[in-house]
Amino acid sequence: MPPNTMSPGPNPPPPSKTPLIIAGVVAGVALIGGGIALAAWQGWIPLFAQKPPTLEQVADAFQNIESARVKADVILKIEPREEGVEPISLPEVDAEDESAAMVQALVTSFIPTSLDATTTITTAWQRGDETDSETSIVGEWKTGGITANLDLAFKTVDGSVYTQVNSLPVPLLDTSELEGSWIAFPKGMGGIETIFSYQDPETQVFGKEETEETAETKVDVSIQEDIRALLRESLLTGALTIVSTDPEAEVNGRGAWHMTFSFDSDAFQSAVDTLCADAGASETTHALLTEEFCEPPSEDERKAMREASKNLTVETWIDKKTSTPLRFKIATKIAYDETVAKLADKQLRMSADLVLSDINQPFVIDAPSDTIKPKRAMQILSGQSAAETSFTDQTQMIDDLRSALAAYQTEHDSYPATLNDLMGTARFPSDESDVVVNIPVDQYTGEPFPYAVVGDDYELVYQMEIPETSASFLIELQRDQYVNGTNTATSQYESREAEAAKDSDEDGLTDAQEEELGTNRFLDDTDGDGFTDKQEVDGGYDPLVPPQS
Repeated sequence: MPPNTMSPGPNPPPPSKTPLIIAGVVAGVALIGGGIALAAWQGWIPLFAQKPPTLEQVADAFQNIESARVKADVILKIEPREEGVEPISLPEVDAEDESAAMVQALVTSFIPTSLDATTTITTAWQRGDETDSETSIVGEWKTGGITANLDLAFKTVDGSVYTQVNSLPVPLLDTSELEGSWIAFPKGMGGIETIFSYQDPETQVFGKEETEETAETKVDVSIQEDIRALLRESLLTGALTIVSTDPEAEVNGRGAWHMTFSFDSDAFQSAVDTLCADAGASETTHALLTEEFCEPPSEDERKAMREASKNLTVETWIDKKTSTPLRFKIATKIAYDETVAKLADKQLRMSADLVLSDINQPFVIDAPSDTIKPKRAMQILSGQSAAETSFTDQTQMIDDLRSALAAYQTEHDSYPATLNDLMGTARFPSDESDVVVNIPVDQYTGEPFPYAVVGDDYELVYQMEIPETSASFLIELQRDQYVNGTNTATSQYESREAEAAKDSDEDGLTDAQEEELGTNRFLDDTDGDGFTDKQEVDGGYDPLVPPQS
């Protein structure tokens, strides 16, 4: 070996694999555990430790629903009676009470012997007082060999309401020409333009800020809290009893607990009585447990509830992940005893099945692009021409405005400076509920009615286009009350121009001319000489004196 040359040492040991193995095991466990958790969360595999949610969890989840799409299927059907369906009795009527017996006989006479009715209601709902929504109602009813259909749709967008009438179960009313058309009710317009409308005098305030007396009653306990308390007490009293629980159910592809309940009306009334007693003893204001709700039912009402609940079933499906109610179904079968002989071997099946989807998923509702006005829709339904509809609407508006002006003058001993000052004026001084809520515009010009106070009177100017022909008896009666073109209403005349042109006896002289001449406006020949008053005036004769023979 050469000097100063170092001999090589032994080879270094390889690096330890233990940390890698531990890391791999941890990662594998995490992946497997995470996968199992995800699968359980998605409902792909069940967890043995899963338990049904508590009532508080369901109530909290329900209260947290801010928006949802809801589909409700409602069924009413008369069918052959099944075994085991206990019949119920109509309330007993005192044999000496002839009026009560007559009412009961009348009610039973309207009960059909055949009925097959299905109705589907779908709605997109969002929490809030002025939120956008859309709803459709589609139904078919068959009874006594007659089939009736209902097909309606509604939208609320930015405070405006849109209605689509495709079919109505109303005899002699053809809605086919309205099919597919959206009727627009702009924001602030409750329906067809009217001047007077019912308003609660205790809550309606015109031109004033809301006061404590008119403000909405504030509650200390919300309706959700009252319902939660009622459900809890119903479970404690046995009003609602869980009959069965299925942890393997699904609703729209989501894992759900399916719970079936029985209902005891007496126990439910006991739960209501308990909560109402507690509410009455406290100084809190409840949204649901009000004095009206807590009014004890009569013995007949208790009996009716008891018998109606005999065949009642209640079902609910609860989301396994969120404890949110996904579906709710209530169904009952009612069979009458011998008091309703025509249904002796039949039963009435009723059910309502509600399914929620897209819970707390935002959605946008678009306003229809092509709409018609309510006035046009009424015109189509009534079969009136556009000219007849405009004439009828204009005459009604003028009549209502003159009534409002007369009511204002009675209250203030003068006429208002502007028509807008009529807002809130009661039609009758003794009734403050029928008040002015709208000042319309002229149907023909689309502009506000020209109005002015003249001395101790007023002048209200409006246009009129009288239909040349009409099958309406009312329009024919009103034809002579107006003139084509400009009309002026005053406290005395509906149309000063029509009054000036009026010729009651149709002799060619107006009533005003006959008044000036002293002739009878209801006789075309005042002096009875065989010549009309107009002929005598035109010939230079005195219409009051017959010619000397």
